[in-house]
Amino acid sequence: MVRPSGQPPFEGREQAVWRALRGVPDPEIPVIDIVELGIVRAVVVDEAGVAVTLTPTFAACPAMRVIEDEVAAAVTGLGEDVTVTTSLHPPWSS
Repeated sequence: MVRPSGQPPFEGREQAVWRALRGVPDPEIPVIDIVELGIVRAVVVDEAGVAVTLTPTFAACPAMRVIEDEVAAAVTGLGEDVTVTTSLHPPWSS
């Protein structure tokens, strides 16, 4: 089903978001993207847009603001409205 706005179905949109997130490097270890690092907790795509939940590697991670901004830019670049939230629970683990 194609949305009236012309955007593809949710499944295809979610895959596109995950691909875009794989292009966001960890600012402290740029050879690793945030998906590979495991800090992307969830991606939810619906009629309202995209919600991305991140879990930092530790609570006071100084790079989180930069990562949140990069995630927002990557998803907005797909033509999506995005909300990025950070959740400390459950805690990140490798």
